[in-house]
Amino acid sequence: MLTTITFREMFRRIRMKRNGYRKLLFSYVPILIFVVSVLFLVFFGTIYELTRKQTVKANDMFAQHVLQNLNYNLRMIDQLMIKEILTNEKFSAFFDPSHKDDTYLSYQVNEKLKDFIGTVPMVHSVYLYRTYDHKVLSSNIFIPLDSYGDREFIRHAASGAKSAYPWTDPRPFNEFKNEQSRRVVSLVKRVPLLSGSQGLIVVNVATDTLEKLFKEMSQSDISLLYLADSQDQWIRGDMSVAAQLGTKPWKELRESSVAMSELSGWRVHVGIKDSGVLGMFRALSYSWIVLGLIGIIIGAMWLVRTSRNHYRPLEAVLSRVQQFTHKSDWNGKEDEYRYIGSAIDRLLERSSLLEKQAKESSIYRTRILFTEVMEGLRLLTDQDWQREAASLGWPETKGRMTVALLEIDKLKGFQEKYSSKDQYLLKFVLQDVLKEMAQEQGLHVWAEWLTNTELGVLISVGDNGEETINNWLETLRQWVDANLEFTVTIGLGGTIRDITDLSLCRDEAAQALRYKTTLGMNRIIVYADLHQRMEHRVYEQHQVIKQLAEQYRLMNAAWQDQLKKLDMHLNGELFERSEIVDIIHFLLYQFGREMQELSTEYRDIWRQDAQTEITALLDRFETVDELINELEEILSRIYRRIESVRSQRNVFSIVQEVKSYVERNYADPSLSLVQLSDQYEIGATQLSRLFKEEVGEKLVDYLTKVRMEQAKRLLLETKKPVQDIALDVGYTHSFSFIRSFKKYVGRTPGEYRKE
Repeated sequence: MLTTITFREMFRRIRMKRNGYRKLLFSYVPILIFVVSVLFLVFFGTIYELTRKQTVKANDMFAQHVLQNLNYNLRMIDQLMIKEILTNEKFSAFFDPSHKDDTYLSYQVNEKLKDFIGTVPMVHSVYLYRTYDHKVLSSNIFIPLDSYGDREFIRHAASGAKSAYPWTDPRPFNEFKNEQSRRVVSLVKRVPLLSGSQGLIVVNVATDTLEKLFKEMSQSDISLLYLADSQDQWIRGDMSVAAQLGTKPWKELRESSVAMSELSGWRVHVGIKDSGVLGMFRALSYSWIVLGLIGIIIGAMWLVRTSRNHYRPLEAVLSRVQQFTHKSDWNGKEDEYRYIGSAIDRLLERSSLLEKQAKESSIYRTRILFTEVMEGLRLLTDQDWQREAASLGWPETKGRMTVALLEIDKLKGFQEKYSSKDQYLLKFVLQDVLKEMAQEQGLHVWAEWLTNTELGVLISVGDNGEETINNWLETLRQWVDANLEFTVTIGLGGTIRDITDLSLCRDEAAQALRYKTTLGMNRIIVYADLHQRMEHRVYEQHQVIKQLAEQYRLMNAAWQDQLKKLDMHLNGELFERSEIVDIIHFLLYQFGREMQELSTEYRDIWRQDAQTEITALLDRFETVDELINELEEILSRIYRRIESVRSQRNVFSIVQEVKSYVERNYADPSLSLVQLSDQYEIGATQLSRLFKEEVGEKLVDYLTKVRMEQAKRLLLETKKPVQDIALDVGYTHSFSFIRSFKKYVGRTPGEYRKE
């Protein structure tokens, strides 16, 4: 009665409009039947496969074991013979023509051979063949070669014929003409070992001995063992099976394994006997089938009850989805899973969109913050910096920091060789490798591409020394050189402690990179080393050329006075023509560097006209006066042309007003790019760009230069303390003033005043 009620309840629930419940139920029952049936097949198949694999593995181990024993005995004989050849003085004397008639020596060698045969039971016989008189000495006889029974083998071996293996295949051997031959394998050793010019030593091992050895190792009820030579000819094995299967019985072995000796080329074949052990697993027991059917019936009943219980949580999920989506239009006929799936898809799509937007926003904020701080466009306190860095996932920076700039060499070739997609991929690889190498060195770095070719790296020095950072950068440079098809040059600035000095450190690294053309590409340029190096290598005329180029870029008429000074230097001393050419090349470099700071329009005028004409002038000038006169004419013409173009630009007047404002208010400590942008109602970024295009240097750098020039004047003309002078030129902290002054002048204010 209980069973009837249970089945009635089951069918009543099946007839209800619960599509998911019916699909769940009728999907499980066929799966259960199928799985159980497959389990039977898999069970017996697995047993059979495991047995087969274990058999193959056992055959492999057995074959290797047999081969190791065989190689051990053969190698022992080989090593003993080598030892006798190298160390036995009697053997050496026997092959020496000066002992040809020494009968006692032959007797001693004969006794040594007998001792050797007695010592090594496997050896059947040993004999020595002497080349100069063609005689053979064995443990039994000492006769000429033509009378010896194994003369054909000796002639073949003495002819210089090479064998692939030290040991020969089985062959017939008889020492006397009327003696019955025996099958042996032979080891031939030349005397001396390298040339064999004096004779041979031949060691013979009877195959009967090998058979005894194999018989001891092959006493197995389930395995068959065969030994074949290098030509795959039968040497030893189970004779009854060999008679049934032919001369190569190993061809018919089941689950066979083969191992080959590197000394003789012989092959050991191991297989299993058909004992019926594996066949036992092929038979299926009827009792197993009955138990399987009973298990299927019980499983089906259990599955019905379980499916009914599992459907209840689905109803709860469906109710919650309706509440979340504010929909109650499901009438029970629609597929519940599809309904829930569509709701989940909408949630995932919304979540994915939000996650993508958050990630893009984080990347954008990271790059903007990094660029603004590096360029000095955004001034942050240490607390603001730590808060911003933590929100972007960058570790907290404490103590000293420094900046490195990585610049891709030969940019034009790089852009021509790779597509935009490939360039992006290579840059990503470089940035990723940089971070991985920094982690290996225990360094915390933040790297972002500041420009299309310049990768900025902020390094938290921490407890690491400068040597650690230099080694890391050198390892990175070497990796790029070895693994990528381009190179990078790295500029490294000095160390700082205040985040407000980060832009100064970045400028130092950028300044180091600007000397790449003279110092070479694919290297690390340290700003401190460069500054020290330039102090000791700058000539007086080079200083004049630098001032000439700077005044020319600023469109200051004082450039003509500097040109006259250069004329005086060149006329006042003796120079070779090559030295004059080198000085003018430096002038071209300095002018090019200064013009690089101006807008593209001014750079094109210089590069296309002035630079070409001056280069051509170097090939034709004869005297210094001729050189200076033509140089002045070229510079004057280009100067007037640039001045004309500049006067026509609307932004020129604004930039001039900004310059005048800076020169009047440089003592204001709050004077900054932001203040100037508010003063003239121009965005900070736009104002900085316009100023750089017109003046050729950053507004921040120009402000620093004005302050430093005034500081130099006050240091020389007054006796004010350094702290007061710092306040007079707009620095509230004397240590910041001292650092900026040393960076600009190359010496501290105190050292400058003393000099």
